[in-house]
Amino acid sequence: MPPVQKTRDAFVTRSAAKRTTSAAAAPPNPATLIRKAATTFKSFSRLPPEIQLKIWEIAIQGYEGRIVQINVKSLLTKYSEHVRGILYSSPTPIPGMLHACSDARGIALKRYQLALSSFASKGPRTYVDYNTDTIYFGEALLLKPHSFALSMLLRDLDDDDIAKIRKLGMAQKLWNYQTFCNLHVLVDFPALEQVTLTMERPPAVGRSGVGKSAEFVRVKKNEEFYTCISHHGIMDDPDDLMVWPEEVEEILTDHLEEPYETQGLLDKMPTLEFKMLCDKSKRKSPAKGKGKSK
Repeated sequence: MPPVQKTRDAFVTRSAAKRTTSAAAAPPNPATLIRKAATTFKSFSRLPPEIQLKIWEIAIQGYEGRIVQINVKSLLTKYSEHVRGILYSSPTPIPGMLHACSDARGIALKRYQLALSSFASKGPRTYVDYNTDTIYFGEALLLKPHSFALSMLLRDLDDDDIAKIRKLGMAQKLWNYQTFCNLHVLVDFPALEQVTLTMERPPAVGRSGVGKSAEFVRVKKNEEFYTCISHHGIMDDPDDLMVWPEEVEEILTDHLEEPYETQGLLDKMPTLEFKMLCDKSKRKSPAKGKGKSK
């Protein structure tokens, strides 16, 4: 073999050995592998059907309860413009598994159902999991020509929906518009377990309502603003209380006890929370390296 060829072969052998040693010394980052596996797995359809179904069943368990923003549209009579019915819809995106594939949809439909059908609608329009989702009515409804109150749900929703609602959310400003009415009609929701009143803080709320990543968070004790609790639904009433956020739950719970005690249903009174509606994607994460010595 010519000397030049021997030298070239020796160089190639040493280079290959170095690459092998380097790869063995620096194993791939597990986190990187997990991320790639989660986004580049292309053989799912080749798995046995029973394995696919098991994966979808595990996936649905990871779905958290949503804040389902409800839009309200009043149907008016032609001339006198009286409200003759209400249509309920929602801009909240439906869970992804409902349109992933037929198997995923079948599993998701065991948890989510089309709901919020009113007497004026042609059927239910919004997917809801009544066990975990919060049916939410925001400040935007104050801009409607005909203000919203919870009594409208009792008038327009199907009895089946009324009997299943467990979690209700409402902007504090909207609640204050008809406080007395809202307090007393809660008794007529037999499965109601939790009521959440909120302060809405942008960018959790945009033109289309509650954002995709909105969440309820506890109002800080020293939050820089206070809210108003209305007794009679008249915002300039001299009896209105101007209170700090941490006082709201205690005061409104006292107000809520009256209608439930009157009906002998005090043991079925829902818990009442006062929280802030925020965009969780904008929340600050803990600073990196915090607490480490320099």
